[in-house]
Amino acid sequence: MPSENHKRKSIFLRVMPMRETRDAYRGIAKIHITDMKKLGLEPGDIIIIRGSREAAAKAWPADISAPLGIIQVDGLTRENAGVSVDEYAEV
Repeated sequence: MPSENHKRKSIFLRVMPMRETRDAYRGIAKIHITDMKKLGLEPGDIIIIRGSREAAAKAWPADISAPLGIIQVDGLTRENAGVSVDEYAEV
């Protein structure tokens, strides 16, 4: 069982809208695979997105054409995390 004091790495990513409507309202956050590796994430891992509030989402690789340093989330997740498009959120 992991220690309660275990802290994963975090980075700040620029928030962008979800590009694919089929992924909206499913609790998915699309992140470039390189950024996922920096965070030690595997597809399907649960992440916390911190803006003025916190929201949980399932990390999923973004399309390979997506730029580094962004996180794509739907409007509901952005609202729950207290972030807007083009703002930075801690992941």
